[in-house]
Amino acid sequence: MKPTILLSLCFFLFALTPYLFPLAFSQDPEQVKDAYGNPLVPGRRYSIVPALRGSRSGGVSPDKTGNQTCPLAVVQEYFECRDGKPVIFSVSNNSWNWYYLNRHPS
Repeated sequence: MKPTILLSLCFFLFALTPYLFPLAFSQDPEQVKDAYGNPLVPGRRYSIVPALRGSRSGGVSPDKTGNQTCPLAVVQEYFECRDGKPVIFSVSNNSWNWYYLNRHPS
């Protein structure tokens, strides 16, 4: 293929990328939601479990691996009926009430 044709095709692909994949270039932050579709609330307890129930695995919890004296690893429970240890999300800036994807409080 001639270099000019290849360069032209690359340019058009690059120019059309925002139109082909608009969600990747969206400026609106998306709220992080729980399994019921509600936004995460700071200070509330949540269990981190698999998205698909029936996958023969449960929630996550801290645990020791090897010769460690402190639980430094996060492991997944083997049984589906075990939700693991609850986690609490918190924010350092009190003006934030919700959690957003692709956004950091400054």
